[in-house]
Amino acid sequence: MRQSQACSYIALENALLSLPPLPREAAMQAASSGDYLPLQKNFVSSLEQVLLSYAQERGLSIELAAGLCNTSTRTLQRKLKEMGTRYTEVLDHTRFHAASLMLDNPAMSMTDITQQLGYSDVSHFIRFFRRIAGVTPHVYRQQFNH
Repeated sequence: MRQSQACSYIALENALLSLPPLPREAAMQAASSGDYLPLQKNFVSSLEQVLLSYAQERGLSIELAAGLCNTSTRTLQRKLKEMGTRYTEVLDHTRFHAASLMLDNPAMSMTDITQQLGYSDVSHFIRFFRRIAGVTPHVYRQQFNH
């Protein structure tokens, strides 16, 4: 590589390398959906975009996020504070985004979405969604999926 060329990389935790691959049909659906988001210039937006890939993981901790950013937990906390937010807010926004994408699929039941996002029960998920969106997931689905 030449010194003047721009480069980028993706850092993965070693533990992620041991995870099984997506089932073939899920990988094919993801690859063919074309719902790729453009890269964001804002750090918080970029972090949300990266976390979106992990939204279905249980225990999406700040330690994991810091590792994905190749920084310490405390440095990530400071950077987020400088930008006027906290990790819990970023995580809530990311989970809401993931939920709204799943709600776009009429074949996915509320129970499926609840389980995939790691909520203990449907009512907990509904309360979370209403707190962020101002409406229940059912109303959101009706309004945005005609």
